[in-house]
Amino acid sequence: LFMISHGVRPAEARALQWDCVNFKENTITIKRNFSENKLLDITKGRKDRVIPIYSAFLPVLESLTRHIKHPWVFLNFRNRKGYHYGENGLPQIWNQAVKDAGYAPIRLYNGTRHSYASQLYKLGAGLSDIQELLGHSTMEMTKRYADAEKTRLTKVIELRAHRKTL
Repeated sequence: LFMISHGVRPAEARALQWDCVNFKENTITIKRNFSENKLLDITKGRKDRVIPIYSAFLPVLESLTRHIKHPWVFLNFRNRKGYHYGENGLPQIWNQAVKDAGYAPIRLYNGTRHSYASQLYKLGAGLSDIQELLGHSTMEMTKRYADAEKTRLTKVIELRAHRKTL
């Protein structure tokens, strides 16, 4: 739910710690990343980004238990290595949820990060805003994530169909 509501990478969600959550400002700072199960104090994009907490997710975030010994926001009590999710934990949860919902397999990245970008774009968000939220260094990457070209061309074709109904 966090990844699909905020467009973060799985490795960024796994690395999220309470020091990055600012309830007063209603923001989350994405500044850590897991790479090959090693926690890095830098994101894949090589720079921190501050994103607003999605209002519908705020009660979920506020309800999470803070564990004195562990800084992680999302705890996996099945993991004995410090209670953060391991590399395979999130894909396993995602795959089971997709299966339980009766859908054909959907990759975690496609169902969360890519879907987040394309849904925002289809709702009218600007590509530069989506780029900022995702932390992309190039607009080309954002366009690819948002399926921008396909969406734009679909809108153009639909203009013709709309004219016929007038």
